[in-house]
Amino acid sequence: MAGVREGLLAYELWGGLTSGEMKRRIATLKAKGLAYEDLWIDAGWYGESEKCDDAYTGDWSRWTGDWTPNRRVHPDGLADVAAAALSRLDPPDREGVAEIRHITGLYRLWDELLDRFPKMLNHKAGVLA
Repeated sequence: MAGVREGLLAYELWGGLTSGEMKRRIATLKAKGLAYEDLWIDAGWYGESEKCDDAYTGDWSRWTGDWTPNRRVHPDGLADVAAAALSRLDPPDREGVAEIRHITGLYRLWDELLDRFPKMLNHKAGVLA
């Protein structure tokens, strides 16, 4: 049937999970053949919170806006998690294609919204339109 998608469309990870645990969960999805289009890393991955194991405990929310990976749970930043997630999307000789498709899709979305709602405030490519 045209237009029907199969599989998991988005997968969410709590940001306070360690990088190792995030990569383990991504590997489990791959091993089970579960496809996803988006990987969402929720709050808790940033700042210097000592406890950010879940959304209900710790002081992770105090660090909102810091946008620096919490080195306690992500000692090497998030690049290794991103590499684990994106490796399933691009063949070795086509690295970056998934990101290009994602951005192209966002621009199509914005164009459609602007066509439907021309007076909408739009912040596209750093310029207010």
